[in-house]
Amino acid sequence: MAAPKRNSFIGAFMSLIWLVFLYFPIRGIFASENGMLFRIIGMLVIIIFAAIYLHAMSFVFGVLRQPLTGWRRYGHAIALAVLAAVLHLMVGDHALGTGIFVIPVLVLTLPARQAFPAGLAATIVSGIAGCAFGCNGLTLNIFFTGFGILFMTMGIRSFKETAERERKLTTRMAIADERDRVARDVHDVLGHSLTVISMKADLAAKLVDHDPVAAKQQNAEIGQLARSAINEIRLTVSGLRVRMLDEELRDTVAAMQDAGLDVVVTGSASEVEPGYRLVFSWVLREAATNVIRHAGAQQVHITLGQSSISIDDDGHGFAPTRAGNGLKGLRERVEDAGGRLNIESDTDGTRISVHMEGT
Repeated sequence: MAAPKRNSFIGAFMSLIWLVFLYFPIRGIFASENGMLFRIIGMLVIIIFAAIYLHAMSFVFGVLRQPLTGWRRYGHAIALAVLAAVLHLMVGDHALGTGIFVIPVLVLTLPARQAFPAGLAATIVSGIAGCAFGCNGLTLNIFFTGFGILFMTMGIRSFKETAERERKLTTRMAIADERDRVARDVHDVLGHSLTVISMKADLAAKLVDHDPVAAKQQNAEIGQLARSAINEIRLTVSGLRVRMLDEELRDTVAAMQDAGLDVVVTGSASEVEPGYRLVFSWVLREAATNVIRHAGAQQVHITLGQSSISIDDDGHGFAPTRAGNGLKGLRERVEDAGGRLNIESDTDGTRISVHMEGT
């Protein structure tokens, strides 16, 4: 939020700079031979003029957040034009510069299709009105200054619109990235949990006749896994889920052993660089899901290092080019973390390894 606020105040400051042009009508008021009442009225008109201009610019540069709609889009410009005419009547050519304040207000507050035509019309009308006091060098200077302000404010408008498009694009990309993150997390959480639940349900069905106690234990674990999965989904959607590597390693080994696999672990979670433990947790989860569900393996070897992890199984393998959404999502997750995912698979088994770059 700091950058938008800073830009708003920079824009307001830029608006203040143009108020120096009010020096000329102020000088005209105090140079007049009219009395004090004339000066008071003149200064009140200038103060109201400046306040209306700054109010319009506050909408333009985001100091005031309410959108200008309907007649309000023209209200500032009309009020400024009327007050400029009053100042012209009071101090003559000392007020020639006040007409050009209408130009940026029109260009920056009107819809895109109306901005340039309205600004061009205001520039021409301002020049014609100036000629009412005599078409001299000062009038021409003010006229060409009006054109300069017209094109400058069109440039400012273009810059603001480009910045707004970039902001919206950044927002859409952030939303898309968050959607992808949630999709990957939900896939990995549900894929693993449902695989283990399915496996335990099959085991419970086999045990129910000859070992009811063990079957009851399996059913209890199924309930616990289901509740844990629901909680993890809630935390995933809210962005609060943080799975510790040592927990994931323990649960992965237990799930594989329950599936009848012989699991060997080399290294430990504490040896892994802390910054890599989260992504390694996802690697373990996805690899375990694939081994239990698809591999048809008997043995699994998990190796943990400071900046690497590998999972080897002796299953029947698969074609890496036909990897499913889980492995595709895992590759994206690893690459986002600055690592490299390698998958080697043939009829003798599969090896999934991750190495973090720059280590």
